[in-house]
Amino acid sequence: MIMNKNNLTIIVVLLVIIGGFWFWQSQPAGVVAPSGVVSSSTPFTATTSASDPKIELGTSSAPRVTKGVVPNLGHQVVYKTGLTVEQKKAIVSSIEQARGVLASDKFNFDAWIDLANVTSGAGDDNYAIEILKFVSLNTPKWALPESNLGMIYGYHIHDNTTAESHFRIALEREPNVAYYWIQTAQFFIDIDNEAEARRVLQTGINKKVTDYQRLEQMLKSL
Repeated sequence: MIMNKNNLTIIVVLLVIIGGFWFWQSQPAGVVAPSGVVSSSTPFTATTSASDPKIELGTSSAPRVTKGVVPNLGHQVVYKTGLTVEQKKAIVSSIEQARGVLASDKFNFDAWIDLANVTSGAGDDNYAIEILKFVSLNTPKWALPESNLGMIYGYHIHDNTTAESHFRIALEREPNVAYYWIQTAQFFIDIDNEAEARRVLQTGINKKVTDYQRLEQMLKSL
């Protein structure tokens, strides 16, 4: 093969392309991609049982800072009366487990939600509310903390006005999740406001949210 100037140029270009591709593939997750977007192989994903709504928070080399005051992990939980020894033992174990996770990672909002749920179940709604408001402030696209706030205010504290506000914020954050429409409608049914429950369901149906057929079934049952 005769190696002329054009052949040499082509070979050099190919070597540069191959070498560049190998270099890029060998870089660890977290380096800045050519587009300027920080790539990450392990973004934080918070999952729940509420039709699995998710919020993803990408990672970067910059320090991560929480908004608001981080709830005190050393808070003395207030327990309601009537708990059996076994129930309290299980609650204490769950609290310790969640706190253990959070002691090393205050950005684990799954664990914050777990801690709020178990402390609310123990009877300490004030601490649970503090935690959920902190989570909500730091995860503005995630409906679950607002939904749980609605449940506490509506069914534990019986502040229906505040409960409704949180349920509606949850709908605004994740309007395509049928669970939150059903939950909000059920809240209005439970406070004897069936007319508003119907309006909520019909709104979700009109929006054709995912699994809106579940909303249609609930509406037909009223």
